Amino acid sequence: RVDYLHGKFDFKEIKDGKLEGSTLLFLCVWWICGVGIMTRADGIAYRVLNTYFSSWFAFVMCVVTLNQWCVEKEIISIKELTRLSQTLPYWYALFLFSVVEMGSAADVLVKLRTRNIDIAGESKGEYAVAVGAVSAVVSLLAIMIHYQLICSKIQPGEGTEILVAVLLCVWWIVAVSLLTADRAVGSTLQGRCNVGDSYELLGSNLYLSLWLGLYSAVQICLKWKAQRALGTMKDVIKSQQFEKDKEPESSSHAEDADY
Repeated sequence: RVDYLHGKFDFKEIKDGKLEGSTLLFLCVWWICGVGIMTRADGIAYRVLNTYFSSWFAFVMCVVTLNQWCVEKEIISIKELTRLSQTLPYWYALFLFSVVEMGSAADVLVKLRTRNIDIAGESKGEYAVAVGAVSAVVSLLAIMIHYQLICSKIQPGEGTEILVAVLLCVWWIVAVSLLTADRAVGSTLQGRCNVGDSYELLGSNLYLSLWLGLYSAVQICLKWKAQRALGTMKDVIKSQQFEKDKEPESSSHAEDADY
């Protein structure tokens, strides 16, 4: 029966697969909106964590499936987009996590001020927004440099990249230490309320995005060494090829001189 239905209706072959790709693209946009609504500060996802994790999982699966469709149709995929260097995938990850952290921090800060909620460490709300904003700008510039859209003289694997990566590691270490401390705005995933002490913490994406941002920054530092070695190897190969190209010329000049 399955083979019969497959012969009658093959979703992957309708309009040469374009219908499947359009459906996957729509679902990606659909779940971006869904995740944004359900996991916003004090959203419904924090009442039941099954909703939180299932919404993020559904979105990730849509992206993975769309990427696989692009691979099968020989359209640009995530791997092809990030193959320029060993560190580029983690620059993309850092950019995405920074945007999520910045948006979550801004959402938390607005809701706390709107409700006139008094929490310990509310002054760190602006700092939480700045953490994601600075990191997002720096990582976006790094991505643009990889594609030589700006600063074409800077190459992946050079000292400039590791210097920026180390500074970002320190930036995120300090942010995680301050923003996930007790009663800080990112100290909990679900949030909590204590009427006696008159403070409230809202559930948000801050906690996970802070740790994932730190993880991405650390991975950039670790992958930089591999990229450095790869760049050195390419330089050696180029020099060897250059020497080989010079040998026929020198031998021809010697023959002319003997003649």
